[in-house]
Amino acid sequence: MTSIRPLARPRAPFSAPVWQGLSRTMGVLPALLLFFVFAGQAAAQVFPVEVLHYTGSPDERLNMVILGDGYTIDQQDKFMEDARRMAEGMFLQEPFSSQKELINLYAVKVVSNESGAAMDPNRLIDNYFGSSYWSYGIERLLWVWRLNRVANVLQANTPFYDEGVIMVNDPKYGGAGGQYAVFSTNAQALEIMLHELGHSLGGLADEYWAGNQYARENTNMTQDNDPQTNRWRDFLYENGIGIYPHEESPTWYRPHQNCKMRYLGRDFCDVCDDALSRNIRSMTSPDLFAMPVAFFGASDLHVEVGSQVQFYDMSSFRPVAWEWTFEGGEPAESMEQNPAVTYAEPGIYTVTLTVTNHRGPNTHTKEAYINVAPPDVTSVTAPGALPVLHIYPNPVAADLRMEYDAALEGAAFTVLNALGGTVLTGRVQESVPVHALPPGAYVLRIDTPAGPLTRRFLKQ
Repeated sequence: MTSIRPLARPRAPFSAPVWQGLSRTMGVLPALLLFFVFAGQAAAQVFPVEVLHYTGSPDERLNMVILGDGYTIDQQDKFMEDARRMAEGMFLQEPFSSQKELINLYAVKVVSNESGAAMDPNRLIDNYFGSSYWSYGIERLLWVWRLNRVANVLQANTPFYDEGVIMVNDPKYGGAGGQYAVFSTNAQALEIMLHELGHSLGGLADEYWAGNQYARENTNMTQDNDPQTNRWRDFLYENGIGIYPHEESPTWYRPHQNCKMRYLGRDFCDVCDDALSRNIRSMTSPDLFAMPVAFFGASDLHVEVGSQVQFYDMSSFRPVAWEWTFEGGEPAESMEQNPAVTYAEPGIYTVTLTVTNHRGPNTHTKEAYINVAPPDVTSVTAPGALPVLHIYPNPVAADLRMEYDAALEGAAFTVLNALGGTVLTGRVQESVPVHALPPGAYVLRIDTPAGPLTRRFLKQ
């Protein structure tokens, strides 16, 4: 079986190697200023984060981030199950199994209003990143068309990232490599992901014949068939490595007949394994003389009273001490690296982390980061007992649109803020203007004979 054709694109701007390099050539302070300015610009794209695998300071590791597309608010548990399954499977295969201690892996819980992927990039559905099959006229080429959103989410949630991976909640076979590795949740999802990482992380070419437009000199593709000068001459004649012509275009050669870059379900050949391993190691050289860069994430950003939030330190340059401050939280302060905090009162709360290493301290604050709602405005009756109501877009800037059962036509609604106070009332209709509401978290509530019907939304 052949796999997905790559999209040749540059790596994302301001990824970890870039800003680490800036700190070494420009001095630490300018790099930190650039880092925080860029992260601040993307603040509207903040989502909950889970740490799947953590082995060390981000500046000393390859930082891989899985983003979900086409996962609705009710499918976030599925996203985490899918992400954990991909992580477990990846670390069972080379070169990732032997390089496991050099990799940090994170999952960002991105919420889409619509599940799945589009079938036409000219008619995108309301998923978050605009993933669609039939990209560039190829049915199984699954790509994301809202690239600015991908960059914003990565910069706002994991600004030290090295490799962005986008998992699309759709069972149809598809994927793509290039600037990001994109793959569907097809039964072969793990194999598709690993193949696309060959493109995105290893810079590798397909070893099946993808077409003349993709033919180029590369680590695992060449027109040089001389064993003395061939690109992979150091690997020749061991473990199946040779100089094999493409049947479709015999002036081009590949190093192996059964590499994962040709067939799913195979291992990476020695040439491709080495390229991936070298790229992983190249991103893990420490800078022991840098000031720390404080940063953190949280497992949930919108919770009910009494809920616990897990916070994750994601600071760089080997901090040895942590000082957290949690407005409205219990505990209100912590010196643990990854504390869990409970919120007992409704409100919108700020979190601050100060980290310290041998060069000194650094502080990062996220204003209005945790939104805690009273339990009576977020309770939901068992599925099937209430009329159907969908709201979109979410987050919303101006007009909140509603799709609903006929039973809700003209019903009275109330919009409550995070403190449970009424900020807007009206009647159910297709579009409700909310542009006058301040940015923040809100709950739309409709009282029905079956009980209260509630939907949470964010006002940008």
